[in-house]
Amino acid sequence: MMDWNFNSRFAEIYSFVESKVREEGGGGCVYVSGVPGTGKTATVKEVIRRLQVRGKKKKRSLRRYFLCRMKSGR
Repeated sequence: MMDWNFNSRFAEIYSFVESKVREEGGGGCVYVSGVPGTGKTATVKEVIRRLQVRGKKKKRSLRRYFLCRMKSGR
């Protein structure tokens, strides 16, 4: 069950990443945190997937990105 306010958080992350992909020479960093099982990784992966699909439709490739995942030491 996703209790992470998925729609608004998804839109926020999507908008940020999309703006960085569009910028010439742009880059950025986003830190997504929350309790386990709330959809953080799934959200980021879906944002990337949708941007890749959109890029293919427009015959543009998505710039390189680096996805770093960290787990709590708990």
